[in-house]
Amino acid sequence: MTVRESIALALAAHDDRDRSVAGGMLQPRSARADALLVHLRIDDLADAHCAALAYGDAKRLELALALAGAPRLLLMDEPTAGMTARSRRDLMQFVRDTARRDALAVLFTEHDMDIVFGFADRIIVLDRGSIIATGTPAEIRTNAAVQAAYLGVDERPPLGIHDIAR
Repeated sequence: MTVRESIALALAAHDDRDRSVAGGMLQPRSARADALLVHLRIDDLADAHCAALAYGDAKRLELALALAGAPRLLLMDEPTAGMTARSRRDLMQFVRDTARRDALAVLFTEHDMDIVFGFADRIIVLDRGSIIATGTPAEIRTNAAVQAAYLGVDERPPLGIHDIAR
């Protein structure tokens, strides 16, 4: 399928028109599909086959498919995995702008701390399945439990010359 067809199918599924899709009545050139293409800045790829997309463009298409369902809560599992630093920032800035524009709540899991601290308003930190801290990025940065869990705490004094000589 092309990018436009994929988005049109997602819109049709959201509108519960999937029976008409099965009958070949999909309207891939709908104004809504085109609006999503423009909004996600992939309108130049509308007629490209999905399998031929670059990784960052495929991530934008995935986001378009999720947004086609008009969610109130967008769940994203490691949305920037495998992307370049610039593409990660661009995607998350787009998500932030979209969330604010559409009053959309976003919950994402991410291991890239630059993304977490740069784009999260509130952070929940897990260690081995248990919540060890919640708060703003500033609060989490200075949280002793988070630092101990993720950076380690060395209680011993640093090695001195006399320790090495022994």
